[in-house]
Amino acid sequence: MPRKSGMIAMAQQNFLSIWFDPQGVSRYSDGTFNILYTATERECAETERCYWAVECFLKSGTVSDLKGFFMYTCDITGRHTDYTKNWRKNKKLVHPTNYTYCHQLGHRALTRGVDYLLVPSARKFRGHCIPVFKQGSGRVKRVVDAFDFGWDAKAQKAFIKKGKVRRYVTIDDVYARL
Repeated sequence: MPRKSGMIAMAQQNFLSIWFDPQGVSRYSDGTFNILYTATERECAETERCYWAVECFLKSGTVSDLKGFFMYTCDITGRHTDYTKNWRKNKKLVHPTNYTYCHQLGHRALTRGVDYLLVPSARKFRGHCIPVFKQGSGRVKRVVDAFDFGWDAKAQKAFIKKGKVRRYVTIDDVYARL
């Protein structure tokens, strides 16, 4: 694991890369603009990140683990819109594959000068995510942890590994639970 000062520099580099490296399509972006995806709680952030590690790399079996991830906290400020109230009445916010409605919300936020959204997580029941639209609305506060992701093919479960310790992560299908 890198020294703490090195991890801070890596976190700041990661934060900056989000705004300048093309990201492609995501839940709240159709690919024409970048977004920093954060969460209000560590458990939700880990679950969301783990979901994408599993779907994009681990489930296919091409790799068995992904090394060198880290968690950092951010200060987020600015204008926001909260979609967490009565969200269960609008399942489109957590649909597992159809992001059309969320893309519309992202575009609406940008045109109205909104800096970030508060939204329900599609991967962690009762979790909340914060998609941030503007670089100036967030800054790296501190590095919390460094870890690796893995996939237990037999158990069909993802895990976070720190040293020799594995901690399994439950990825909820929030849409199916509604």
